[in-house]
Amino acid sequence: FCQGLRVVPVPSENRIVLGVVDWRGFVVPVVDPRSLLGLDNDPPGLDNAKIAILRGSKSKNLFALPAFDFAALPLPLAPSLGVPKALPNFGPLVRGAYEIATGCLVMPDLDLIAA
Repeated sequence: FCQGLRVVPVPSENRIVLGVVDWRGFVVPVVDPRSLLGLDNDPPGLDNAKIAILRGSKSKNLFALPAFDFAALPLPLAPSLGVPKALPNFGPLVRGAYEIATGCLVMPDLDLIAA
């Protein structure tokens, strides 16, 4: 996670892209995580957001997700999180979503997002 990156808005009809950041000399698109989940809320302010820089495993294309209410979890999951229960209907950009003791675990398809 990076903090203090300035997100530059980019005019686009594609609501999934919030803007771009300059990360280590790369122009990286910032993707709206709510759009990935099929939620249609107004994007929150990005001033204090941490930014997760990710890449597709096949394409190697970079993209970023603002971190508002999510955290990275190491795998395998700790037994204290309980047995994950599958959640359906999160759309084509999500490989799987699961209910766990602390909330919802969403596994995005990094290659589809980075394409």
